Amino acid sequence: MADETRLSETESRIVGIIREHLGIKEVISLDSDLTKDLGADSLDLQEIMMVIEDDYEGKKLEIRPQDVGSLRTVRDIVNYVDSYKK
Repeated sequence: MADETRLSETESRIVGIIREHLGIKEVISLDSDLTKDLGADSLDLQEIMMVIEDDYEGKKLEIRPQDVGSLRTVRDIVNYVDSYKK
């Protein structure tokens, strides 16, 4: 499990968004599955993706609907956002 004090900027932002949206107080691992481990449903996933897009609005981040299904873990989302920024 990753130490949340040692997260990159992107990791910290994504974890914070997920934590706030799902109301999670425990440590969130980068390998946490959004549905199995964190209890997110399909509506939660869509809302989380919208918040992430809004948070990265200056970078023109757009999470394509066809990509949402492949974003299963926190790490998947972080990698997606990081690859988009390049």
